[in-house]
Amino acid sequence: MAINETNKSAYTLIGEKVCVDFANTIHQQAKLGGSVATWGELVGFLYATRLVREEQYQRLGDLEVSSAKAVGAVYRTALELRDAVREAVVAIAERRPVPGWCVEGVNRVLRFTEGYEQLLPDGDGWRLGYVEVEKRLEWLLAAIARSAAELIAEGPRVPIRKCGRPECVLYFYDTSRTGKRRWCQMAVCGNRAKVAAFVRRRN
Repeated sequence: MAINETNKSAYTLIGEKVCVDFANTIHQQAKLGGSVATWGELVGFLYATRLVREEQYQRLGDLEVSSAKAVGAVYRTALELRDAVREAVVAIAERRPVPGWCVEGVNRVLRFTEGYEQLLPDGDGWRLGYVEVEKRLEWLLAAIARSAAELIAEGPRVPIRKCGRPECVLYFYDTSRTGKRRWCQMAVCGNRAKVAAFVRRRN
């Protein structure tokens, strides 16, 4: 699988939490947030979010041919996890209780994965990364599941918001200083909303 800048830029990583960015990939038709409609795109997402390193990215891409059955199983698990995380994110944003099936979906992946976190080399510095103990592909989803678990565990006041432009379907974790962030991206939805408001005032 070739690595290029497109692999990184294909995803709108505005969620501030990896689980929120993963939830945003559900709208494949609109190409908002990026797509994980194939195994290659799932691996691309993991690479773009730095959950796998370059050499892992290359190796994982090749598994689609050499280990098709295992790849198919973990890909289905990834889509099930995304459905659960997306519903949890929407519920939190709407100040509703997170459905039990979402929690079970996250817990299922956490049970699948056995490993630990440790500091790993990252250029001239270090990063905290997940190291698998059992060589099952489900470890790829561990960081997403843990991110979702931490989000759900934060409780009902988690600052998850939907983009303020009605047509946009992206969500984000509001880390702004004032806690009043409105747009997924100011340069995109913020500007569109301003233009629309200007047009309304002129008419």
